[in-house]
Parts: sequence; C-alpha cells; structure tokens
Amino acid sequence: MKKAFISYRRQDTEGYAHSLHDRLRINFNSQQIFMDVDDIKPGDDFVEILKNNLKDCAVLIVLIGDRWVDIKNSRGERRLDNPDDFVRIEVATALGRGIPVIPVLVKGASMPTKDELPENLKDLSQRQAILLTGASYDHGIEQLVSSIERYFGSQRRSVVPPSTPWYKNLFFKTIWVLLVVFIALVFLGAIIEEYEKVTNGTPAPTLRPAEQPTAQTASEKIRKAEAYPPTSILTDDSKTFQLAKVIDPPSNIRAKPNGKVICQATSSSIVTVKRTAKIASNSGKWYETNFCGKDKLLGYIHESQIRLRK
Repeated sequence: MKKAFISYRRQDTEGYAHSLHDRLRINFNSQQIFMDVDDIKPGDDFVEILKNNLKDCAVLIVLIGDRWVDIKNSRGERRLDNPDDFVRIEVATALGRGIPVIPVLVKGASMPTKDELPENLKDLSQRQAILLTGASYDHGIEQLVSSIERYFGSQRRSVVPPSTPWYKNLFFKTIWVLLVVFIALVFLGAIIEEYEKVTNGTPAPTLRPAEQPTAQTASEKIRKAEAYPPTSILTDDSKTFQLAKVIDPPSNIRAKPNGKVICQATSSSIVTVKRTAKIASNSGKWYETNFCGKDKLLGYIHESQIRLRK
C-alpha cells in the first residue's frame, strides 16, 4: 500500500502537522497517511519504524516553518547539522531513494537555500514548494491532495457533504422567523398601549422597591459572559470573546491542545473563541471555543484552522 509520509519538527510545526494529518485522512485511507505521533506505539524502535515506512513511501511531505532551518538542541547546536537528527534522516533517506519530496511552507516560512542545508539535504532546495497560509490555504490543500493522487496512482475518496441540521431546514427557518415577528409585534403592542396610557393621563404603574432593576457591574458582566459565551454573530461587551471563521472544514475541536477530538466543525462555521490564546509548547496557538455546545467543556482549536474576525 502506497503511503504519504509527513515529516515535521514538534518545536516548529506540530499543530500544523496534526491538522494536515487529519485533513488528508478525509481524502485517503487512514493507513496511507503516516505521522510518527499517531502511528508509532510506545516501545517501538523509532528509527526502524521510520525507515520501514519510508520503504512504502510514495511521497514525503516536509512541513517547514519559520524555525525549521535554525532549531538548535540543548547544547546550542543546529539540529540539521546532526547526522542522527530524525528529520534529517527522513528527508535524506527519501532524497537518496528517489522518493518525491514536497516541501509545504507554513507560518510565513521560505524555502531554505543550498548554503543552509547539509550535503545530503541540498537537493531539497530545488523542490517545488506548496504554500499553506492565509488566502492561499485552500488552494494549497487542493494542490497537495492532487499531487498525492498522482503519486498514489489513485483518486481521492469523495467526501459526502454534511447533512443540513433539522433546525436549519427552510421550513423550520420560516417558523422561527414567524415566531420572532410575532414576539416583536406583542412587544410593540405593549409599548403602544403603555404610550397611550401615558398620553391619556393614566399614570404608568411604578415598581415596588423589590421590583426595581439593579444595574450590573462590569465584573458581573464579565463573569456572566465567561459562564455563557456568546454564540451569535455578536461578541460580548466585556471583550472576553471574539469571532473566528473556520477556514478548512472539517476541523477538529480537541479536549486540550493536541488532545482527544470532541467534535468537528464540518463547514465554514463562525465559532466563538476566547481572545487570549493558549500556547502549546512550540506548536503554536490554540483557542478555547464553546463550539461543541453548552453541555460539554470548552474545547481547543488550532490557529491554523481559523481566521479571527474583528
């Protein structure tokens, strides 16, 4: 079985690697997309597993972030200069065996030059790269999937579009609109009736002290907003949350950064996220979101999956 091998550095592109891994498994057999974290079990010989999977590798995908060339070890030595570095072994083995290598640039990275690479990686600088960032993200994914199809010699799996939830059905939308209109008319009638009483000289009823509304303090508003995050297209007054658009559905919402998937955003949804992101190691920013529903804990979505909206 032909495989696509994803090579990456945890300190540089771990979040992007997980996202790309999940995305490619949608279009291809899950056993055809190899990534060390998900596919190497505790106790396995790491180097031996990598080399065995490279035997069946039809294409190697190298994720390159803005720190890929210069990341150093605990002794301050550049990792690429170490012959035993796993990433160097993966890429050098693929280049040496004539396996197609596709550089994928993220986080604003540019292709490394020959002078920046060790001798057995210099050919990498001549490979055509794919850019995954901002407006070009969807185009880059399509380029990558099409390239994998060509190297596999088989077509991608067709993705069945998610069914429309019942509450988004046209009939129920019409019911909701009519209900909102009815409630608005009731409130309007009450306001008109009260206005007529006042203009006709009938004093408006006064509230007893116990019924007088109390003003909410700023801290109370913030606590209330944190307990019940906004889910509409409006953000809360406390500025605790903001809106974001899912740019590459389906996108996983995880229980913690790089953790278990608890639900998916299966369309270009608008999600509500906390303005303050959580940094997970060196894998980038993860944003808390209530997208999975009030009955579940807040989940996390990676910065590569969303575009923040002002």
